[in-house]
Amino acid sequence: MLCNPSSRRTGPPGIGSTAVNDSVGWGGDMVEALARRVRPVFLSLLAVGLSGCALFTDPAGDEQAPCPTAKLPENRQPFDFVARESLQKLVERNANSDKGDTDKNRFVRLGEQGTPLSQQQAKYDSAAWARDYSKVPWACVTDNRTGLSWEVKRNDLSLQDRHWTYTWYDASLTDGREYAGQANGGKCLEGSGCDTQAYIDAVNARGLCGHDDWRLPQAFELATLLDRRIDCPGSCIDQRYFPNTVKGGYWTSSPFDEFICYAWAVDFELGDTTGAHKNTPLHVRLVRGNWLKSPALEKHGDVP
Repeated sequence: MLCNPSSRRTGPPGIGSTAVNDSVGWGGDMVEALARRVRPVFLSLLAVGLSGCALFTDPAGDEQAPCPTAKLPENRQPFDFVARESLQKLVERNANSDKGDTDKNRFVRLGEQGTPLSQQQAKYDSAAWARDYSKVPWACVTDNRTGLSWEVKRNDLSLQDRHWTYTWYDASLTDGREYAGQANGGKCLEGSGCDTQAYIDAVNARGLCGHDDWRLPQAFELATLLDRRIDCPGSCIDQRYFPNTVKGGYWTSSPFDEFICYAWAVDFELGDTTGAHKNTPLHVRLVRGNWLKSPALEKHGDVP
């Protein structure tokens, strides 16, 4: 089945896409950024507002890709409108706050063994946090707002290097109702195991920050790291805690509701959620833990 203007896609539009929702106030800057970044594989869901369906393309070329349609099993929930509305509240709150008005205790830097580092606070000064990282690199970050812990990418051509890409792959999807994706279709260390499942297995085998339960984040989880206060579009994440974040999409585990060949991703260059064919090589940032229902979260309405 081709995705064309008459096709129905049941997933949500991208968070904050100008053609769909400009409540964050991006205006012309967002449109210009989107115009500069026209890629045949990884397109913003701005297209949803223009044609009624996501404008997906085949990884091998510019033609629209055929993709089977199927309803997800009941135990596989897509990134839906309820999650989108909750996430929008969080993103808008960050976007409307001054860059100096931040929760100083939100993020905690962790060392290789998962213990908090002595140096935690950093000014919005790229030179300052770069010095911090060069002196004592941190391997993970815990978000006290959500209770989740996140992988920090590296820049040393190691397993967790920021430049590596991976195709979406889950070998457990064997019942035919979902597309498992493509194994080893990205570019990574030693040229093998370049898919999301292999990367998860490799990181867990090493016990990153003392744990072996790292996983691919859901779309809602990864999008909580979006920060549009500093340099967004451009770098829509707090680099004081998440250095080595590169331009491009980062995979999530969240599937599309009907188009089984596609999954959600988060773009930290444009500050938006978007979708891509599972055979597309994208970046990965792993997460561990479960969503924390704290009084602060419930006060702000950030819990879906």
